Amino acid sequence: MSDAPPISPLPAAWPAACAERRCGPGRPRGYDPDGVLAALTQVFRERGYEATSVEELISAAGLSRSSFYNAYGSKRGAMLAVLQRWCDGHRASLRALARPGDPPAAQARAAIDGHFDVEVAATGCFIGDAAAELGARDPDVLAIVAGHRDRLVDDFAALAAPLVGEAEAPERARAAYALALGAGVMRKSGASDEAVESLRREARRLLGA
Repeated sequence: MSDAPPISPLPAAWPAACAERRCGPGRPRGYDPDGVLAALTQVFRERGYEATSVEELISAAGLSRSSFYNAYGSKRGAMLAVLQRWCDGHRASLRALARPGDPPAAQARAAIDGHFDVEVAATGCFIGDAAAELGARDPDVLAIVAGHRDRLVDDFAALAAPLVGEAEAPERARAAYALALGAGVMRKSGASDEAVESLRREARRLLGA
């Protein structure tokens, strides 16, 4: 919550460190920290941040209360870890879609299509929903969201540069990213498939794909 006391940043090596120790009674060495974050993500996706209780997170993660607080510090700390994991995973998936051996246009098209698919998914875009709920009052959430946006725009610009030129690529990449956000909003408001797909086609065109 916005009035929560500051927490220490999560250690970068937390997953490895956690695997080297027992995280609470009955928790075996080498358990899957990423699996825990996946379980927490599902709870936050289904209920949102405010409606989710610490007890629900502890139950979903299969951790003891002390292990949960040792790992994340608070519900807010868990949300920050979940958001960062989601952003890292989304970016990695788009990079995997843009296979280096494919023609430049195919790479750009695959990446922007993958991003559109996430934005217009029936379940909604997790980071977009989190930003809407928390971004205006939690600077750390806003920093994660903004950093993710900037990295994706940079990636789209790098893919577009061979197709539209390095001078135009950054502006076109920002516009393509904005179109994906708009498509997500339109989907939530009941826009037709064709209306959403028209934005996808324009985003492809902007990237030269």
